[in-house]
Amino acid sequence: MSAESSLMPENTLAHDIRPEKPLNAEEATITVLDFLGRMGKSVVTPKSATLNGDIFVVEVDLKKATATVRVNSTTREITEYSITSQVEEMKPLPVPSRKSLILILGLIAAITLFMVFRFQNISIGNILGFIDGSSDLLIIGGIGIVPIIILLIWWRRRS
Repeated sequence: MSAESSLMPENTLAHDIRPEKPLNAEEATITVLDFLGRMGKSVVTPKSATLNGDIFVVEVDLKKATATVRVNSTTREITEYSITSQVEEMKPLPVPSRKSLILILGLIAAITLFMVFRFQNISIGNILGFIDGSSDLLIIGGIGIVPIIILLIWWRRRS
């Protein structure tokens, strides 16, 4: 009889023998991920692994659910698991930026004015006729628009 056979029984293989060390959080998480993979659940990310007495409680985020699995740290067996589905939250509509709103409103106003002038048979030449310099409307309009521009600049720097 050889020395090797007296140390190891014949019916056990070399890879079956492993030292009994306590289960840690990483091994518990790997066990849970393997278990959920065998169940066909796609794991997004592990959330937490905590030791409560002799049981590891591992929480894992799934695609549309959360799984809570309890693993015994001495026997390395899964004692209990639960999968709870998450309620999807309604996403709010995206709010466009201030520049986009101003651009969109400006385009709407220009199109509306064009349509009104077109239906009323008003020529744009009649509207812009005061630009030739013969009228004082250009001076009055310039004086009127200066305070508006100053107020707009002040309002933009304020916010």
